[in-house]
Amino acid sequence: MISAFFKFEFNYLRKSWLLWIIASLFALLAFGAASSDAIQVGGAIGNVWRNAPITIVQMLSVFTLIGMFLTVTFVASPLLRDAEVGSTDMMFSKPFRPAHLALGRVIAGVAICFGIYVAVSLGIASGGFAPWVDPARLGPARLDSYLYALLVIALPNAIFAGVFFAALAVRFRSLMAVYVGVVALFVGFIVAGNFLRDLDNTWLVALSDPFGIRAVGLERRYWSTEELNTRLPSLLGYIGANRVLWLCVSFALLAWALRRFSPTARASGKAAKAIAADAPPATPSRSRALPPTSTGQAAAPDRHRSPAIPTARPALVPAPRPRPAALSGYLENNPPPTPSRATASG
Repeated sequence: MISAFFKFEFNYLRKSWLLWIIASLFALLAFGAASSDAIQVGGAIGNVWRNAPITIVQMLSVFTLIGMFLTVTFVASPLLRDAEVGSTDMMFSKPFRPAHLALGRVIAGVAICFGIYVAVSLGIASGGFAPWVDPARLGPARLDSYLYALLVIALPNAIFAGVFFAALAVRFRSLMAVYVGVVALFVGFIVAGNFLRDLDNTWLVALSDPFGIRAVGLERRYWSTEELNTRLPSLLGYIGANRVLWLCVSFALLAWALRRFSPTARASGKAAKAIAADAPPATPSRSRALPPTSTGQAAAPDRHRSPAIPTARPALVPAPRPRPAALSGYLENNPPPTPSRATASG
């Protein structure tokens, strides 16, 4: 059942024109950053090669930070789609578990976001083929650099962002609350970086970053230019611990979101008031007065009958049953006595 929901959601998102526009813009931005100093993503490249492994890792990690604003569209929004379009009754026409529906949609959204980061990697790789790039600024093309950046940096970041915003959507049932969470996470990342910059506890600095950008910076801070051009960060230090920690946090949030998810749940708090305020006011129904009965009083309205179109149903009088011939002759010869009325004495 999960695979069916995943296939449907993935094909639905894959046909969206917004996906291809975003992927194209991100690929063009990555191409410009990899081929020119006029466009900088995550700071200047410096004296290292433009296609150095550390350059690819840092550039792609910054793109995942920017791309978390897109995760709301591809992960959080599908979880609230049924309540918005009113397709909950149709969804529950067949038995299935709500957790399977949520998990299929989350996996499809994360896969779509990861596809955007693959397009970014293609843009970075194609930047080295630009005719205006000095060949002296390029090193040998290495496939392991792109695989490392995608599997160690981009994929865990896409999982964390997708699960985090899915949990916000399940909790508040409002896209506005999810976008507030995006801004709060982005601002918190910047503020935490300013406060943790001068700390002597490097492990706290490395583990407090859910995107791994500071862990990469701590891993490479003492490298020489030759090492920056040729080495990839080790997974046994800050980066490995950071990835394991935030993947565990992501799976814990996912388990909580799957447990709490319900397509029929309504928005809570201010989101519910906003939905109620946007709802159109109910129009009072116009009812016609019913004709009076034989006693002169108005007839009581029937709750099971539309008041606008009253209908008169004729009374059903049972037909007289035929009497036997012997009984009819006896009644004609011996009529029943008529009861006499007692008169009141004055």
